[in-house]
Amino acid sequence: MSSWICQKCGWENAGKWEKCAQCGSSKYLSPEEIRLIEERPERLNKLIFSTTQYIEGANIDKYLGIVSGVVVLGAGIFSELDAGVADMLGIRSTMFQSKLEKARTAALNELSKSAVDKGANAVVGIDINYLGLGSNTLMVSANGTAVSFSKKV
Repeated sequence: MSSWICQKCGWENAGKWEKCAQCGSSKYLSPEEIRLIEERPERLNKLIFSTTQYIEGANIDKYLGIVSGVVVLGAGIFSELDAGVADMLGIRSTMFQSKLEKARTAALNELSKSAVDKGANAVVGIDINYLGLGSNTLMVSANGTAVSFSKKV
């Protein structure tokens, strides 16, 4: 039996399954779901982020649910050494800082994709958390509420 590629997330699935093992969407998408997928890149670029619970000058029409983006990264031996030297000298660890920035950006990108897939044009109440999972592993999570809004007239 041949495999199939999920039109929603791009995951390759075994041919016998009717639902995607990665995102759970049906093998057969509705015309509305296909339209949303085709518009995804444009909608990602227009998505608005807010750390507050509202958007200035707009009415939130619909709350679409909580969205998250999580990234786990290992520091690596060179980042660990850089951080150790920086700690001893009392300076910033630019290598480790760069990894944290990349992880934060990746977590926000995952959050964005989840929001757009729910039909949102904004995410409110965004909170970013950093958690050490071990001596050299870090998790960055971005959470918020996907919403649909319209501008006040």
